[in-house]
Amino acid sequence: VLAVQPDKPLGFSNILCPVDFSDASARGLTNAIRLARAFGGKLHVLTVLSPPSRYHRLDQYWAQWAASAEAMATKECLREFDEFLTRFDFRDVAWEKHITTGDPARQIVQSAKSTNADLIVMGSVGRTGLPYVLMGSTAVKVARQLPCALLTVKREQVLVADVEQKIADINAAFEEGRE
Repeated sequence: VLAVQPDKPLGFSNILCPVDFSDASARGLTNAIRLARAFGGKLHVLTVLSPPSRYHRLDQYWAQWAASAEAMATKECLREFDEFLTRFDFRDVAWEKHITTGDPARQIVQSAKSTNADLIVMGSVGRTGLPYVLMGSTAVKVARQLPCALLTVKREQVLVADVEQKIADINAAFEEGRE
């Protein structure tokens, strides 16, 4: 699904691709890399960490434990981000990685603005309800604020199932036509 702002030129010179390490975001990043390579655009790969928990206890031991747990979780997420990125071929693509903390939709919109992105490419799994079939809930939230064009890409398995169904329908129609 490609959503564009009316009266705004569509470009591919500055592309933002948020990832959450899922198969859908991997497919989004693959497509973002292809677009950046084909159009000579710069790619910004973003991941959003969960905001740190806030504990309202005065117990110093508990506060230290919570801070330590958050630091370990952040370190693990950063390791996972780096490991996720090694799966992709960024050859011939100018790119940067960005890490931020907070609400994913809000941070994606803010990052799109701060990087002057003219296109956001993100994976989408598709949930229930018409808007969610086309885009996941985070993508819907981003689309409501639409700082630039937004391209959502479904998980490959969803596309494969759709293609397989279309092939089955074509074969059924062909058999019916032969009869």
